[in-house]
Amino acid sequence: MMGGVIQSGRRRPRRAARPLAVALLAACAAAPLRAAENPRAALRQGLDAHRAGRPAEAAAAFARAATNAPAAGLDPALARFDEGTALIEAGRFDEGRDALRQAQGTADRDLQSAARYNLGGGLVRRADERLAQGELQPAKEALEGAVQAFADAITLDSRDRDAKINYELARRRLENLVEQMKRSPPSEPPPDEGQKPPENEEPRPDEKRDGEEPPSPTPSPDGAKAEPTPGPPPQGEPREPQQMTKDEALLLLEALKEEESADRRELRLKLGEPVPVLKDW
Repeated sequence: MMGGVIQSGRRRPRRAARPLAVALLAACAAAPLRAAENPRAALRQGLDAHRAGRPAEAAAAFARAATNAPAAGLDPALARFDEGTALIEAGRFDEGRDALRQAQGTADRDLQSAARYNLGGGLVRRADERLAQGELQPAKEALEGAVQAFADAITLDSRDRDAKINYELARRRLENLVEQMKRSPPSEPPPDEGQKPPENEEPRPDEKRDGEEPPSPTPSPDGAKAEPTPGPPPQGEPREPQQMTKDEALLLLEALKEEESADRRELRLKLGEPVPVLKDW
């Protein structure tokens, strides 16, 4: 029986009129559950926006649903899961990661597993972004996080075949990246300007000593001045350790994706495919 229905044949007891201040406080307390801010309604708004291809708008609606869920006796973790998934789709990884981590606080193991799975997919995207910028170490750290997230999803649900396949693909990509980093050692740092050679090292003949002019080139036998001996060719700008040019990074990313494509055909699953947002409480 619905809690708000009045039974026929029975009358409600009359209540004394409450002071105006008490009535106003009660109205304010009930305000978050008005129809426009009802968590179920906000969740449905988010689902509609997500289906329409507006993930940022969907994430905002899911966030409102999560905020108002406790007052309605609902677990906010489901809405946080939807929010985090939509934020990652909108390209706002840091916010999406935080929302998915909040979703992991639920007692629902299936939802915990799905949150970790989608976090792993988001970290794979993060690694791709870092690789495209030539940032190998951040890309490596993102892939390490993806491997761990997929492993956590498997621990929570050992039947999750998708998580097992994505774990293997992310692990292989991480191994390939580590091997590439080993083949691209960091450049030697350039010497400081004005750095003097060690005391036991004689300066080169063409170097200027303090207070002296550099030696003139030795004249040739026919009296003409000899051309100065050319020095080593100038070196290019030194690169930061574990940095690549953008072209090199794109080539590496394409190579990794080609290898991953072969793995994907073998395992029949796209790496980082997210679990869809959920329907409702």
